[in-house]
Amino acid sequence: MTSVIYTIIISLLIIFITHRGFYYLKHYLTNEETEHIGVFQSNKYDELINELNTIKNKPVILDDTSLLENDMENELSEFMNTV
Repeated sequence: MTSVIYTIIISLLIIFITHRGFYYLKHYLTNEETEHIGVFQSNKYDELINELNTIKNKPVILDDTSLLENDMENELSEFMNTV
């Protein structure tokens, strides 16, 4: 009966020592690279806001056809006013 108890205690002791050994190897000898989710999400939002601001502040470049149409409308309205 005592040999069964000794066997159980020794088995539990071996399992505990093995578990602690793997834990030591995993956490103290390897570098875990962790990204902070808050910083990652904050960077994404900052990039999005910067992109929207650049689009908003971008000067509007009118092409030649729109300028030509505006000139034609002005000329037509002036002509109609004179008639």
